[in-house]
Amino acid sequence: MLQSYYTIIEGALFMNLEILSPTTASGAMLIGVLFSLIYAIYIKKKESTSWLYFFLAFSAGGFASGCAVILLKSMDIIN
Repeated sequence: MLQSYYTIIEGALFMNLEILSPTTASGAMLIGVLFSLIYAIYIKKKESTSWLYFFLAFSAGGFASGCAVILLKSMDIIN
């Protein structure tokens, strides 16, 4: 019985790591959103901007990465 729990946990952890690959749409989107978050945090800390500018920068970065994923997917560069 304990072995079956280990199998379930192992399957849940290693089931779909392909989703994080940059050659997939979800992986490319994740990378874009992470870069957007890093940039928004950098702007917030270094330039001492307001939270509104942080959310605007993060939202714009997320939107731009979404557009880039759509463009790359339409050209069959990513899956």
